[in-house]
Amino acid sequence: MRGGGVESFGIERRLLAVVLGVLSAVGAGASVVQAFAQDAGQATAVTAPDRAEGFQPVGRLQVRFDRLERPRGSAVVRAVVTIRNPGRQARHLPSGTFRAVLTDADGAGQERNQIWRGSGEPAATFNGTPVVMPGEELTVRFIFNPDIPRLGTLTLSNGREQAVFDLTGA
Repeated sequence: MRGGGVESFGIERRLLAVVLGVLSAVGAGASVVQAFAQDAGQATAVTAPDRAEGFQPVGRLQVRFDRLERPRGSAVVRAVVTIRNPGRQARHLPSGTFRAVLTDADGAGQERNQIWRGSGEPAATFNGTPVVMPGEELTVRFIFNPDIPRLGTLTLSNGREQAVFDLTGA
């Protein structure tokens, strides 16, 4: 019998998250040294430069940056994100589940905690608390009003766990 119970599972899960993060970063063009350096000191931080496909773990959910939307005649920027529930229990997504920070190339950013419906015009919030069932995905948007000519990153976090997406080419 392996020792440790819950604590052991947490360490194994963390190790798996680090390995997957490093593999994702390496697959996106980073060196192994850069990938480990990016992960140092962060629970499950993964940076995927120039790569928007592929889910990254954030807490008990996984997230994927899909695209940016810039409606005509508006200063609004919408970050479209897909959230996947790989677990066995339904996950509720009340406001504040995710902290989204959109930064410019100089590092200045805006934070949002409200998720919006993934499609439709005009943009709308959910009528109730959205739920992601086991094995399912939900597309949502985070809406920013930035005065940002050159975007830097989108960071989605839940507590200490985060996923960082490079938007310099967006």
